[in-house]
Amino acid sequence: MVHVVTLLSVLTHGCYIGGRLVASLFALELGANPFEVGVLAGLYALLSLMLAIEAGKVCDRLGPVRPMILGSVLGCVALVIAYAFATINALYVSAALSGAGFIFFNVSVQSLVALMSTSMDRSRNFSILSQGYSVSTLAFPLLVGFAIQYLGAVPTYLVLALLALIPALALPALRSLAGLKSEAASGGQRSSVLELLRDRPLRTSFVSSGLVVTGWDLYTFYLPVYAHQIGLGAATIGTVLALFGASAFVVRYFLPPLVARLTEAGLLAWAMLVAAALFVIFPFFRNVYALAAL
Repeated sequence: MVHVVTLLSVLTHGCYIGGRLVASLFALELGANPFEVGVLAGLYALLSLMLAIEAGKVCDRLGPVRPMILGSVLGCVALVIAYAFATINALYVSAALSGAGFIFFNVSVQSLVALMSTSMDRSRNFSILSQGYSVSTLAFPLLVGFAIQYLGAVPTYLVLALLALIPALALPALRSLAGLKSEAASGGQRSSVLELLRDRPLRTSFVSSGLVVTGWDLYTFYLPVYAHQIGLGAATIGTVLALFGASAFVVRYFLPPLVARLTEAGLLAWAMLVAAALFVIFPFFRNVYALAAL
């Protein structure tokens, strides 16, 4: 069953990142200036930030399946709005709804995988889910890039909306998962956010991972903008982003020996230093092969 859940996650995550790629390029096509593109990027995170804790509470109260359905429906509606109205204001609404939908789905699917697992297979199941996200990061930018180039941005939104609808239709049919709930829903101990942040190692992890995710998000949104400015086509941009996903998939197999050699903290530090150095030199390259390598 974990493979089915992972497949649905691939579709949801893929439509989310694919929608971001279309949005950044379509906004430029509509004549958006850099500030408007920045607002669009921020709106993907706005409701995610505001609703993340609430998404966890809803997941505890109702179980993970119904919030996942809600997230899928919101993601589909967001893409339909962009397709139906095709204006910069519609993209703003679409971005906010898409971020809200994804946070509900993402929080809940991780809870679902935990509830489906035992102590014997929990690590394996989360590894499968993680690999699924890598697959969507590889496949969907490639799919969307070619779709934009050969169909156009607006029809690509419709294609993504149809794909995003599949999890919303499939999840209600998984009746064996419908009754799963966390212990927190049954009166287990809860911790407030402030209590969690008083834990120094957790606080450090929270801040550093937040910065890393911010860098990742800005890269995936602004690479298409930069590539468009230097004259690259949508299919080429999608290919560069797909190579980013491919390397994220491959590197997972090198993590155990690297952790053993450098420790978790050492590996994180080196990874962030290397990423920062690559971001600094990125704007000095215009050749597509160099960009792909970076």
